[in-house]
Parts: sequence; structure tokens; C-alpha cells
Amino acid sequence: MGSYRIVSLTLLLSFSAWGADLPQGALPTIDGKIGAEEWAGAYKMPVPHGTAYLRISGRTLCIAVEVQRAYTGQRIELRTSDPAGDRLTLVQMHPACFIPRPPFSALPPLLMRQSTWTDRGKARFSPPYSAKLRARVLEKDAKSWSAECCIALECLDLPIGQPAVFNLTITQPFTKSARPLATPPAQWEPLKAKWDPKADLFMTPEEDKVHAWAQRLFSEGVDLARQRAPQEPMLAAAFDEQMDEQKVKELLAMAELEVKIAPSRYHGLWYQLHLLRRANRLQEADAVYRALIERLPGAKRIEPVLQERNVALLTECRFDDFERENRGIDSKTMNWVQELRTAWEYELARRKREAKAPGARLILKTTRGDVEIQMYRFQEKGYDELLQQWLGDTQLTGKAPKSATGALGTAWSGLPTKWRAPQTENPPSAWRGSVAIPGDGTLLLATGAVHITMRSYAIGYILKGMEHVDAMTAADRIESVKVVPAAARAEGD
Repeated sequence: MGSYRIVSLTLLLSFSAWGADLPQGALPTIDGKIGAEEWAGAYKMPVPHGTAYLRISGRTLCIAVEVQRAYTGQRIELRTSDPAGDRLTLVQMHPACFIPRPPFSALPPLLMRQSTWTDRGKARFSPPYSAKLRARVLEKDAKSWSAECCIALECLDLPIGQPAVFNLTITQPFTKSARPLATPPAQWEPLKAKWDPKADLFMTPEEDKVHAWAQRLFSEGVDLARQRAPQEPMLAAAFDEQMDEQKVKELLAMAELEVKIAPSRYHGLWYQLHLLRRANRLQEADAVYRALIERLPGAKRIEPVLQERNVALLTECRFDDFERENRGIDSKTMNWVQELRTAWEYELARRKREAKAPGARLILKTTRGDVEIQMYRFQEKGYDELLQQWLGDTQLTGKAPKSATGALGTAWSGLPTKWRAPQTENPPSAWRGSVAIPGDGTLLLATGAVHITMRSYAIGYILKGMEHVDAMTAADRIESVKVVPAAARAEGD
């Protein structure tokens, strides 16, 4: 016990000689822009190609970073601790960072991890509370970037009146330069601050909700990047196999909340774009994409944004836009896209031919509304009649979908077991808006380019009711199936 007191006294004496003496001041306007007056008198410290500013406001630690270089995905790492390393807190700030492995996803604005120095490698990330981050990054022709963050003392787990140390770094995530810090807390810079114990707690209730939501999305993204099943799925629970309307609404509501409180935040805008695309709300996704690149022009070439934009363009067969927006893309990818374009042009020609003939129609009455399908005619003699018979004999009515997957489609089991694909060298591909029969014998209403991800045979395309197909989830049902043969349609005409 005596030795501990001697060590503590030695540390206290050494702290008085040097360290960050943080002044008190008013809470800055947390907008990511470093105002000269609001940071006047703050403690300054150098960071690579820039300056960091620190001060306190009541019981809140305020940090600002200004870097005279273009933003390339850097994160800010703040570590606080007692000198012995028993109360270590790591706060990672991500102005616009992302997981660099497919499927790409945005990193949370703030992540926190608390442990002892000895056990730091075992600690899991958790969402911070009473913390707020804003950044000015990825602006048009920007040659610098800046960020501001305020964090309550309670979040940092720093008792008032006890010695504290800190470490502030700027790194490029997921690179060799982002190696774990090896310098122990005893060698960090002392954090000397006269906290005001009577000051109001820095409260950020809406930010706290967003941070908790973002942390769960981050965990799922890491699991997917490592090709393992998510432990706490949110996106998968909303969109995969059993698409859930309520869960989709809840995710979109959180994305809208984040964009509301931080209109130019990369994380919120990217997730809003991702969610709308997967929910088959492509016009809204297009509007969010345009808002994103208007507010953050530099995000246009970031891989997660490119991923979302290109998937949407290919889903809608907007090949001219794809080529215009991807000039300089590798030749292998562009050759593949050209093959898709050729196949789509062939598909358009097929649909144009079918539209001129009084072909059979398939009418599905669903819980969302009526869906009218123009059936293709096949070269194999007698196959059209067989297909119409099989569809008429289906057991689809009232059944739950076998699968309902966002951005792919909704499929029902119930086709006769004797169903088979047509005998043809060039079966129609299943594009968005197609009705197809994959290899598992389900009837699939496609909301995406199914043929890119699975083998399937298109039997027709949706003439009316695509808005109902886009809205379908695992809760929807087919209420009736009706095949209107070509001859019956011709008589009706």
C-alpha cells in the first residue's frame, strides 16, 4: 500500500511539470468547422499535417482537429486513462470511414471500448453516450478537413480530481499504419483539467440512439466481411429470405434520424441509400445518392458509394449512366457490363415481339394488389400449353412465400413436380420485372437482376403491378392465380 502511494505521489509531481493544461470555456458549436474565436485559448498539439485543439466545458471534453491535407478516410483515436492503466477508454471517431472488404459498409461515426490496459485486446466495442461528432470532409476540391467532438467526462470514465492521461492520434484504418498502440498510459501526456462537478451533464439522447444503431450495423458488417453469420443480424433480419416490413421501417427511421441530426454525415446518407435500394425503393435511393454527392462530392469515388450506385444502375439496366459514371474502370468489369447490355437489348427485342402478339397472360391477385404478367412464347412445340397448364395447376394460393429477399424478389413454392425448363438454347434471363422459375421450382417475381446471382428461367415479364411486387414481404400472399390463354385474349379483344 505504501509503495502505491509513493508511485501515485511521484506521478502527481511529474504531472505538474508538463502536460495538457486544458482551459475551461463555452461549449463550441459542434459543426465540424474550427471557428477561431470558439477555440481561442485552447490547448494546441500537433498532429500529422495539422493541429488538434483541446479544452473543457463544464464536465465535457472538447476536441477539434484541423488537417491541411485532403481527406482520404482517416480516423481520429482518443485514449484516456488513469496513469496505471486501470480505467482505459478508447474512442474512435470516423468522419467518413468504411470497411474495405466487400460487401463494403460505412463505419459508425463513434465507437468506444473500455477496459484495462492489460486487457485492451479482449475488450469489445460499444456505443458511446453523451458524445457528439461533426466533420467537414469530402467537400468539393477540398485540400483540408476538420472535425469537432465533445464527450462527457462520465463517458470517458475519468473520476474528477484524480490523475489522468491521454493519447490522440490520426490513422488510416485497416492499414499497417493503424497498428495497436504499444506505449503504456504511464508514458502518455498528462490531462490536466479543472472539471466543474456542478456543471450540467452533456446530454445527447438522439445521438445516443444513432450510436447504438450504428454499432450494431458495424458488428454485422464485420461478420459479413469475415464471411460468417452475423451474431445480431439487423439488415439480414429485415431483408434476407424473410423480408420484414416493420424491421425495414425501423431501419429506415433510424437512417432518417441520423440524416436529420447530421445532414452531411457520410454514415447516415450511405445507410439511407443502402436501405432504400434493398427495399426496392429505387427512385428514393436515386434521390439520396444525389443528395449524398451534392453534400459530399468527394464520396462519389468511395467504394461503398460506388458499390451502391453501380448495383442500382445495373438493376435498372441504366447502362449508359453506368458507362458515363465509371470511366476508367477496369476492362474486365466493363466487358462484363457490355455483355449484360447486349443481353438486355436482346431481352427488350423479345418483349417488343411479345407485345405485338396476343400471347397468354398470367394474373396474380395478391395481398398487395393485382399483378399482370405477359407470358413468353417458346420455340419448343407444345411447351406454351404445358406451361399454362402447370401454372393453372399450381398450389400457390394462400401460401407464405418460400423466400422474400430485398433487391432480389419474392418466390413461392407450389409448381407441379413435373415442371421442367423449355428446351431452348437461349432461355430468357430473369431481369428486374421478370417472372421466373429458378432451379428450385419456385415462381419468382423478380425485383433485381436474378440471373446474375442464380440460374433461372424467365417465363414472362410484369406488365402491371410492379409497385406491388416491389412492396412485397414475407407477410404477403397470392390470393388467386388465373391463366388467360392467347385465344381467350384474342376473342376478348
